Amino acid sequence: MEFTNEQPVFVKFLSRCFWDCMKKYISTEAITHLKKDASMKHAAKSIKTNKEPLDKDTGRYENVFNQEDMIKYANDNVKSKWEELGDYKFDEHSQFDQSKLEDRSLYTCESGTKYLGQWNIQENLKQGKGTQVWTDGSLYQGNWENNETNGLGRIIYTNGDVYEGEWLNGKPHGKGIHLKSDGSKYDGYFCQDAYKGYGVETWTDRSIYEGEYHDGKMEGQGMFIWENGGRYKGQFKNNNIHGHGKYEWSDGRTFDGQWENNKMHGYGTYVCKDGRKYEGQYINDKKEGNGTFFWPDGRKYIGQWHLGKQHGIGTYIALNGNERKGEWINGLRIKWLS
Repeated sequence: MEFTNEQPVFVKFLSRCFWDCMKKYISTEAITHLKKDASMKHAAKSIKTNKEPLDKDTGRYENVFNQEDMIKYANDNVKSKWEELGDYKFDEHSQFDQSKLEDRSLYTCESGTKYLGQWNIQENLKQGKGTQVWTDGSLYQGNWENNETNGLGRIIYTNGDVYEGEWLNGKPHGKGIHLKSDGSKYDGYFCQDAYKGYGVETWTDRSIYEGEYHDGKMEGQGMFIWENGGRYKGQFKNNNIHGHGKYEWSDGRTFDGQWENNKMHGYGTYVCKDGRKYEGQYINDKKEGNGTFFWPDGRKYIGQWHLGKQHGIGTYIALNGNERKGEWINGLRIKWLS
């Protein structure tokens, strides 16, 4: 006889070969979320600030002085997002000596990039508050130093993505918020344009991940909650459930133990809603090796398992405590040995 009929419990976040079997447990939209790389490097085109030798540049100044006039040079998607968000509020607490800065009219570089804002008078570099529109129509408003985005600022990318927060040498670095054009959002820490450290990522179907990131991916301790109520809390690696953690299904089942690439792998405890429980080894999402199965009424099976079923030598313990050793093949007892 076969005591259990466990279904596959999870799926790889990234490997396509598991998507079909996943659909019966996790929503299609949640799967889509997990396939996305959390890195800003993949979420939007990286924008590099132009550190040009302005004393030798053949650019020109134009008779434009109003920051809002810069919007007309932006991409249509950028204009629409800017109108939705409103004008950027510059940081009023400047770290620079204002006596060394001056406001200038619109400057168009030889490359076509347009900048309106403050300059370091002595070094002739962008420094202080400024607005820049790149040739692709991306728009940045915020602080500058040494011709690069530094400090606090906001950029609207041509695909409608938005990053607002801290910058270092032309890249998101520090605390910031990444609003994606699909409605998802990341609020946390960045390092050189990638999610790194603690962050919270949310999606339009109300799925949420809260925890650690490394090089733009979920890695370390974290918790993922799906829109259907399922949740996992534990270790992640390279955007996968990997290490020790506990998964709770929306129907009441739980598994607390070792995971490898989104599958139960190693020692763990699986508990069904009706009270049935298994404690033992798993390989590739299946009971394998030695383990103990408990029935709610007190009966137990202690022995060998293969591909999720009793297979080999085991001991059956009845309600009255009597023990009988037997042999099982593919979940069926073929004979008693005692």
